[in-house]
Amino acid sequence: MVNQPALSGIGSEGLPFYSREELLQSPSVRDGLEPHREAQLRRQYTHFVTDVGKNLGVPQWAIYTAVFLCHHYFAKRSMQRNDRYLVATACLYLSCKVQESPKYLRDVIKEAERKKWERYARDHPGELRKCDDIPHLETMRDQVLVAERAVLYTVSFQLRIKVPYPDVIQLHNSLTREGPHKQDIFDIAWSFLNDSVHTTLSLQYPPEKLAAAALYLAHHVVGAPLPHKDGHGFCELTNITEFELKGEWQGGRGTFGAAGADRHRVCSHPAIRMEGRCQGCYCCMDH
Repeated sequence: MVNQPALSGIGSEGLPFYSREELLQSPSVRDGLEPHREAQLRRQYTHFVTDVGKNLGVPQWAIYTAVFLCHHYFAKRSMQRNDRYLVATACLYLSCKVQESPKYLRDVIKEAERKKWERYARDHPGELRKCDDIPHLETMRDQVLVAERAVLYTVSFQLRIKVPYPDVIQLHNSLTREGPHKQDIFDIAWSFLNDSVHTTLSLQYPPEKLAAAALYLAHHVVGAPLPHKDGHGFCELTNITEFELKGEWQGGRGTFGAAGADRHRVCSHPAIRMEGRCQGCYCCMDH
């Protein structure tokens, strides 16, 4: 094996990885939820976390962590029995503390409630007004804290969570050749990682493999040759296999390969693309 810089390690200390087959038999599916509906509900909470986090000024790595916690929670718990928006709000609040970007709980709740109800503001204006109602906020505070504790128990209090962003920075700096497309490659790889939160890839692979796959696809998007050093190819240098790159990452639903190449073909929202159609953004899907 090629000597390479130490990367950030596994996705989190003590949390398991899941096979695609295991994820297809999730608690939600066993509870009677159809797989395509489960995928739709998953996209709802990932976009919800992303939008609320951005509106609060939460850094991307904390947003990634929040979604990672949501995915792990629903890998063990059914969406049929849990309020996904409540769980998502708790995960965002928790991740901000884990990633040392804390937010006041009241601010998180107010923004989450506003985001949850803004689509229905015309038909249900009273729900949106609750965002500033003190008794309602206090009730939500108690519910979010209970949900946060449920998340902590579900992940066995394993909160040493690693994200792929430091890995893609390190790989890009050490491997990507100088040239007119170097910054473009980095920006596209970063966008692929952002898009990956809407999939379950973080439950299947460690962050260094996500970073390597993002960089691999970014080179292909701009048409740049893959980096190599001292006779060693990209796969050796990044410790990833051809099967993982060409089979797993590009071969199925909810993977990197479908995520970004035709990002703006149908609508302008930065959503995951599958089979040439936007199936993930607030403007194009049923909430």
